[in-house]
Amino acid sequence: MSQVNIERETTDEKIIKELISMKQYLENRIKEIEDELEKLKLLLRTVEEAIVSKSFKEAEKISASKEDLSPIFKEQVPLKTSQGKLLATIHIGGDEARIVPDETLTFKIITPPFQTFLINRILEQIRIKDDEDSKKGKIFPNQRFTYKTVTDEENIKEIVIRNYKTKKRLREIISSVRWTLDKMYQKK
Repeated sequence: MSQVNIERETTDEKIIKELISMKQYLENRIKEIEDELEKLKLLLRTVEEAIVSKSFKEAEKISASKEDLSPIFKEQVPLKTSQGKLLATIHIGGDEARIVPDETLTFKIITPPFQTFLINRILEQIRIKDDEDSKKGKIFPNQRFTYKTVTDEENIKEIVIRNYKTKKRLREIISSVRWTLDKMYQKK
């Protein structure tokens, strides 16, 4: 074997070792950056939830006077009957939606299909799915879907939805709420 071949093999081996070393470095850096990105997303989510929570507490204080919530909730979606009667307005901001019945209407919590359909078949099923995803580690516990019905004894004052995650899921919830309130309105 000639001296040139031995030097070429030695040089090729060095290059391969350096490339393998660079590959390992890049893989490690990518993993570190991905881990950091996940931590930053979690931190951002926590900060956003704190902002919404604090803002929401202020909104609850304001809700008695029905003042504009536009600084907190960026979008309002009116829910109407097929005849155009306003049933409720959904205030949407971040990953939270607040459904507020029209102040001229009363919806009793016991009127079907509120509990049987909206709560049991729609909202509760979404909550159960997110709880399972959280247990499997697919989502963080603070990212689970939650909902709360605010009442004054028997009348629905608002429904608070948090962590709906996707526009598709929100559309399904809005559609279900609209259908439920329409059926409840028809029973008056």
